[in-house]
Amino acid sequence: MRRKNNPRPILICFFEGNPVLREDLTHLLRRSEFQLVSEKQARERANSSLTAPLVLIFNENVLTPPPRPFLRAQRARFPEARILILGTEPPRGQGCQLLLGIDGFVTYKERKKKLIPALRTLANGHLRLPPEVLEYNAQVAIQTFRHKDNARAHLTRREAEVIGLVKEGHSNKQIGARLNIRERTVKFHMGNILAKFGAQDRYAAADLAYERPGLQEAHLAVTHGMPPSNLLALQ
Repeated sequence: MRRKNNPRPILICFFEGNPVLREDLTHLLRRSEFQLVSEKQARERANSSLTAPLVLIFNENVLTPPPRPFLRAQRARFPEARILILGTEPPRGQGCQLLLGIDGFVTYKERKKKLIPALRTLANGHLRLPPEVLEYNAQVAIQTFRHKDNARAHLTRREAEVIGLVKEGHSNKQIGARLNIRERTVKFHMGNILAKFGAQDRYAAADLAYERPGLQEAHLAVTHGMPPSNLLALQ
């Protein structure tokens, strides 16, 4: 029977390449409160006026760093959808940044016990994440609030170039080759950037940096070799 607090069926879309796991999930979710849909059907629902909750289930492999571009792409395709990750173990420490932007996480081992409650939680507009991840999310939110308008967060021309390439997903080695500087120098600039924004990792710093006017233009200048008009404002 469908739950009284959510009479609409919960739409579920798998992005799972493992046929065995996919079959297992299909069997697990074969009940009236869920409706399994294809990616095409999910896109059609996302673009319609229907209000049934949609949950996207992804394998943890999609979180290969940097996960932010992938998550943004999914949010753009499915603006109202909730995203749940199935993985081996919940991340610890700095690994928690991989789940920024994710609504739920369930381990493969516990899927038979916890997946359905997690889907119900997400469908009702709440999060279902490990405590470590929730704490990390809170810390990032606090840092964003404290440092968003902080006068110390002024980047030099080179730091703007570096963080722009981080935003694109490049490694320190790739950034060094792109800017014709040593990898050690890239690390030095990243250390300064993290300190200026009070960020715990490079991806959080990139998100904070791009909230500032001028960073997008600075990044385009690096990409296309064009001198930006207002880079001096970043110094």
